[in-house]
Amino acid sequence: MNAPINGKTISAKAAKAAKKALANVAKALDGATIPAPKRVAKKPTPNPRSKTEQVVSLLRRPHGASLAEIQKAMGWLPHTTRAFLSTARSKRGLPIERAMVDGENRYSIKA
Repeated sequence: MNAPINGKTISAKAAKAAKKALANVAKALDGATIPAPKRVAKKPTPNPRSKTEQVVSLLRRPHGASLAEIQKAMGWLPHTTRAFLSTARSKRGLPIERAMVDGENRYSIKA
């Protein structure tokens, strides 16, 4: 009796030998384990040109920045700029101060 393997016909004896060889390989590999690659934890480094870092650099200037200056630099609308400042204070814990200078609110980080 002949058995088709990969489109070719081989004898039953050859098919039985091939099946036995595959069983031996499977048995040999049964207890074998392949070690998983080790993951190295990377420390996050702040991107110096991220939006947060850009705004923080404006706020760290000697006279800080006005809402309009931050808007212009970032291309944001007023509500987005105020939301960023609020979030930076509450969630990021940045010590952002607001002062009225010449009728205009100026925001700064003193440190």
